[in-house]
Amino acid sequence: MVYELQDRRNSLVHTRDVSFVGDESPIGMCWLMENSLLVFVTSPSAGSSAAAPLPVTSSCIKIVSPSPSMPTVTWPRPGMPPLPGPLIDAAATANGLIALAFGSADGKGTLQLLTMPSLAIAASKPLEGRPQSIILYQPKGSYMAYLSIAYLGGGVEVWELPPASAGQSAVDVS
Repeated sequence: MVYELQDRRNSLVHTRDVSFVGDESPIGMCWLMENSLLVFVTSPSAGSSAAAPLPVTSSCIKIVSPSPSMPTVTWPRPGMPPLPGPLIDAAATANGLIALAFGSADGKGTLQLLTMPSLAIAASKPLEGRPQSIILYQPKGSYMAYLSIAYLGGGVEVWELPPASAGQSAVDVS
């Protein structure tokens, strides 16, 4: 359920429901500055196979507006290439930079960065190990963001993510 504060923050009013299909479960969420709610969702399917030793999942982002008149948008959109593996963790800044950490069958993973509102993949980077969790932090009033990735077998990587400069379409992750 999504609620709105009204009457000078003295009352809470239900504005809309967020629904999940089948065995979808939310693993995180973040409010964006333009009053949209990002909900990171994963949906495990029935087990794994020899061809895919990791559980096969369908993961997505649901973008929910507090207004019931605005439809919920999902990512990836139909027809997009498959995700690089099961979604392990996700985070976003209030300004709309989204970080997704995926696992892979080889025991490693992939990091993808998306930007709002287009949900375009700004960067994709293979990881040296299997991610366990990520934190994406953007200081208030800053265009810089800091991403930390904790790995399942131990170790942490921290990156500074500068904004895309004029004429550059991708966020540099190095």
